[in-house]
Amino acid sequence: MQALKDLCYTPYFGVVLSIFMYQIGVFVSHKLKNPVANPLLIAVILIIAFLKIFRIPMEAFQTGGDLITLFWRRPRLLWRCQSIKTCRF
Repeated sequence: MQALKDLCYTPYFGVVLSIFMYQIGVFVSHKLKNPVANPLLIAVILIIAFLKIFRIPMEAFQTGGDLITLFWRRPRLLWRCQSIKTCRF
């Protein structure tokens, strides 16, 4: 049981869970062909359900979520600085 708990707190857990749930969201979105079936929205709902069902604390997921946020925000910040003379963060 301790090994499973340690696995949940690795940074890769949040990343793999996010990618897996997003792929499920893409699959569902293609099957439904409905604008409301946004893959990102479906992934968020599935991640919340998964964490609640298996009683995984948000802190365990957030260690990997911080890694995703790091890569998500960096290109936007770099683009913002290149397009505006003065960078404001």
